[in-house]
Amino acid sequence: MIKTLKGLLTVAAKKDIRFYLNGIHVVCDSDGVVKLEASDGHTGMILENMQHMFNVAPDTDVILCRVSLDNAIKMFGPKATPPLSINNDGARLGEHAVTLIDGRYPDIRRALRIDSSEKCDEIGLNFEILATMCKACSLVCHDYTYKGGIFKMRDASEPLLIRRELTDGGKLIAAVMPMRL
Repeated sequence: MIKTLKGLLTVAAKKDIRFYLNGIHVVCDSDGVVKLEASDGHTGMILENMQHMFNVAPDTDVILCRVSLDNAIKMFGPKATPPLSINNDGARLGEHAVTLIDGRYPDIRRALRIDSSEKCDEIGLNFEILATMCKACSLVCHDYTYKGGIFKMRDASEPLLIRRELTDGGKLIAAVMPMRL
């Protein structure tokens, strides 16, 4: 779980003026489906259906502060599995409180056009950003096996999509926005 959080923090913004991007967005619907999202405005990652890993109360919608979460993570080794409990009133990683950011997280699926199915014409990518995203994906999915995966390039104005179906029923969706050449 520590590596999963580090992977999401790799994608989250650092000291962005859009304060709500400086953390991990955690949502749990009334059915118990957990979704963790991170974005820096150029890349985005959505991890769905990992309720066995995180203790998130139903109907939760919070943003975990990057700095606070990073400081709490540093208290544990890479193989540690401290409990992460999250609800609308607060979050705890083991014994450590994690600060919440008061704000409204953007709809990453809509902003990065993740559900679009347009075909590719031409696209330009910053390979340093792509390498960072690949590192984040490997951290997030360190202990999981994949049922299948898609690496999808579409129109030049659309993001590059990386989708993984996990064997436990979870999903990982990552996107890298194109750049102007």
